Amino acid sequence: TSMSKPNDTYCPLPFVATTTSPDGYCRLCCESTIPYYTKVTDLKQWWTSDTIKEIRRKMLQGEHVKDCEVCYKEEKTLGTSLRTQEISHWGKIEQATELPIYLDMKLGNFCNFRCLMCDPLSSNRIMNEWRELGWDKELPFREASVNHHDISTAWSTDWSWPNELEFWKIVQECIISGGKKLKFTGGEPFLNPHVLKIISSVDKDVDMRFTTNGSIWNSKIENALKNRSDLHIVVSIEGTRLVNDYIRDGSEYDVILENYNQMQKYCKTICWQTSFGAINLQDMPDFIAQCIEKKQHIALIEIRGPEFMQITALTKQARKQTIEKLNHLKSTITTGMLGQTKVDLTANNETVQKLFAHTDEAKMSSEIDSLIKIIESSLEISQSSKPLINYLSTLDKSRSKDYKSILKHSDFNP
Repeated sequence: TSMSKPNDTYCPLPFVATTTSPDGYCRLCCESTIPYYTKVTDLKQWWTSDTIKEIRRKMLQGEHVKDCEVCYKEEKTLGTSLRTQEISHWGKIEQATELPIYLDMKLGNFCNFRCLMCDPLSSNRIMNEWRELGWDKELPFREASVNHHDISTAWSTDWSWPNELEFWKIVQECIISGGKKLKFTGGEPFLNPHVLKIISSVDKDVDMRFTTNGSIWNSKIENALKNRSDLHIVVSIEGTRLVNDYIRDGSEYDVILENYNQMQKYCKTICWQTSFGAINLQDMPDFIAQCIEKKQHIALIEIRGPEFMQITALTKQARKQTIEKLNHLKSTITTGMLGQTKVDLTANNETVQKLFAHTDEAKMSSEIDSLIKIIESSLEISQSSKPLINYLSTLDKSRSKDYKSILKHSDFNP
């Protein structure tokens, strides 16, 4: 059922979707900051629980929902968020579906990478590394998990939970009862046998989405995905070659680029996704320029945790210089684009804007705008880079790497 118009707190996701955390719990959505510790095998109880009913009621009444702080904050800075995007996709639903028709699934932590901003809940390689460093007993930094979960659960989790028969029954029921959309993230979904099992049991026209590290692409995956009519893939990458391969330990740049080109043949949409923070912000102008040159789409996401990795660990001067470079880059996109369109530039500016608005260049220009806004809004805040440097130094020792040879470390705050 549709409402007349959504208010400022309404989101369709609690009416149609459930997210599973890698350790097997239900979450309101991938941005929700509150864990509920309801097992995925109890999804039916979760879907009709007083907790989620109260969240839906608040949203319909326009009341503030504590879980949704991330979206509220993004809307203040950027004017857009996951909430607004989901309203565009689903419309305004005010009656919950019988079961979720959109499943956003993280089926464990099996992954072949050790990315610097990741944690044991999303990578078993990180889990093993942290155990070797003694970080399973005591973390040397204040825990700030990207997954909004207590990281310490990683070592007590039974990671075989996706094998449970009850889980598979629920997935099948959700799909049969009108499943419209499936999303798989990590661990690494293309390494996960459960993912292929689900893909093979779903109609070809179901909207299917993946966020992958881009390292795995083979005939088995290709055959499972090649005839899908609504396939969308997001490939994680953190910058130009050296910066990316430093941040994403296990990554081989050329392999990722080649796999991206192979995936592109089968996708309705494909794009890079980059999490930016103090480590790679200064690399962003060069990386974005590379994407423009190759006509590749990019989605930029601010690192939320661990907090010591955020851009505020960079000097204000470094952040301001990045803004200057991004503004320059943006001017080259628009002039380049308008130069190609045979438009009388003295004509009504609105005509030019309309022509530009639907181009790939406009999307890139919009991403750059958002990045500039986020950097500008950070300029009032600074944090010491000591926790970040300690973190990098410890992992460098374990991984035989050296951040000083790759990053502009002189631009970190003292």
